[in-house]
Amino acid sequence: MDSSDFSSALYACLQLDLGVVGDPQGSRFDPFPNGRSYNLSVDRFARESLLISVFKKTEVESDALAEENTLSEFLTANAACASQTRDGLLKHAFEGDVGYAISNARNYLDTWFARPCADAPAITMASIEVAAGFGPGRSVGMGSKPNGLYFKVGDSPLTAGSEFVRSWYKLSVSHNPVCEAAEMARTARWGEPLVCEYGNLALALKSYLRRRITITEPSASTYFQLGLGRCMEGVLSREVGINFSDEPHHNAQLAKEGSMFGTYATVDLKQCSDYISKALVGFMFPKTLTRWFRVLRTGFARISPSILKAVRGSEDQRESVTVPLHMCSTMGNGFTFPMQTALLAAIVLGVYKTLGLERCSPAYQNGVLESRRDFGVFGDDIVIRTEAYDLLCRVLSACGLVVNFGKSFAEGNFRESCGHDYYCGQDVRGVYIKRYTRDQDLFSAFNRLAQWSAKHNQPLVRTLSFILHSVEGVIPLIPPDLAVTQGIRTPTPPIEPDENGMYAYWPYVPKLKGLKYDYWTTLQIGGLQQGAKAWKRFQAWLGDLMRYCDGSINEPAALKVLLAGGVRRSNLFDIKEGDLTYALARSAHLTPRWGYSEDGTFPRLGTVEFDRLDSIVEFAIGSFIEE
Repeated sequence: MDSSDFSSALYACLQLDLGVVGDPQGSRFDPFPNGRSYNLSVDRFARESLLISVFKKTEVESDALAEENTLSEFLTANAACASQTRDGLLKHAFEGDVGYAISNARNYLDTWFARPCADAPAITMASIEVAAGFGPGRSVGMGSKPNGLYFKVGDSPLTAGSEFVRSWYKLSVSHNPVCEAAEMARTARWGEPLVCEYGNLALALKSYLRRRITITEPSASTYFQLGLGRCMEGVLSREVGINFSDEPHHNAQLAKEGSMFGTYATVDLKQCSDYISKALVGFMFPKTLTRWFRVLRTGFARISPSILKAVRGSEDQRESVTVPLHMCSTMGNGFTFPMQTALLAAIVLGVYKTLGLERCSPAYQNGVLESRRDFGVFGDDIVIRTEAYDLLCRVLSACGLVVNFGKSFAEGNFRESCGHDYYCGQDVRGVYIKRYTRDQDLFSAFNRLAQWSAKHNQPLVRTLSFILHSVEGVIPLIPPDLAVTQGIRTPTPPIEPDENGMYAYWPYVPKLKGLKYDYWTTLQIGGLQQGAKAWKRFQAWLGDLMRYCDGSINEPAALKVLLAGGVRRSNLFDIKEGDLTYALARSAHLTPRWGYSEDGTFPRLGTVEFDRLDSIVEFAIGSFIEE
């Protein structure tokens, strides 16, 4: 069964199980193209949400115009940024409440970053350099080299967005003997860093209807962009109380309360980073910070022939096209996310001050009355007091940003923020099935749909049965704290323990492809192996590494990676599901318990939900075996 047939059949099963028939003009990728009702029972709303979500973010099927529409929207945003000027923004500063809010926001940004009463601004060249570092993504000029830290610091061409950045990087590594030695060895093999003023535009998977635009930046520019971004995160934490590690939870809590009492509204922006123009950044932020944006941003985007062919459908496209960027930065730039968070947080506080609203309010935290921040900003995800919604939308529009009113909510019983959907205080978020081409994808879909079924007390008999019948290989029963791709997770053990109290199971074990990841991550994913077998595997990995390094390892670079803690944390590479293959375990895996994990991998359910999930999985497996 091909992908289209599978998704069509699964969608039909879901419709029957849920008792929800979508809009007659809708499809499995967009069941309600004309909008949906927000005046439903919680049960009905949750069922519709599942039907909407299940294939919305598919990475297997795609609308024929997805890439063309995405690129067109990106270029439209870039043109809008080009038309924005400082004089145009200045006019809004005299427009009543909107003007007051913008002026207040500028004052906040000036206080946070320029610090007029301090001896130095919050962010300096030295602080950026201290916080700088390479990220997990790809960079311009790396070619087919793996994207690990070792190759970036020691065994690949290095690129910089400008001569200043190139010189800065050379100066920066000279301050540390290990870094300097690694760069000398890298230079001996690959030459001096090259100045490259453009980034490579890429279309990343996002949904059936759209792609996500990202720009692959020059490597040395990324190095300092991330340093600037980390410095901005520190300022946001100190000055505003926004901590990126827990802000999504804070936003979700406010959104939940908003869906219950109407006290908070959620605001969504369309392509937020793409509409933040150079003029807007220069107008809002102090000059002590905008100079670093200007130095570290990438000024051009190169669109490859392959993307242009896909968009235009022309086989004659052989050369890339370079487009000047009028937006400050887009996704792929290391400081984009904290920059837009700071900008929007300042605008929210500017609106609050204009309306006389306090930034904090009393709230119960774990049964204790405490002061809580009365708004949330995480990237372009905003939660505010409902009474500030109207003015905030007008201010954002005055700044050239585009409010997505179809996904912003100030009325009714629904709110969404940071991946959480609430309706009347109940979590109604659906399940997103992105891939369904391998047995492991089907295991994942089964496990997550079964848990949704237990949570909402909605049987999905036909759907779960269809998924099991679509599996081509063995269907192992595994403990609930294993990955959803390794088999069917059962809440209670299907067998009795042995005389030592150990439960046996045979899961699918992930295998890593080639040298994309290091040996230490392989051990973490595949399970630690002892003795001669481990040594043999290490030798094979080392041999692959030597071939990628042309027979010679940059030893200072390897030491730098070791000192960075990458081996200990096993995070030298960004692991993605698509880069794994699976094989059924040849021998039994043993566990002294069969239950929930304490680290949240498989969250605890209430007693009723536990019993439901147990019954759902047992019934589905039993029915499959009987057939």
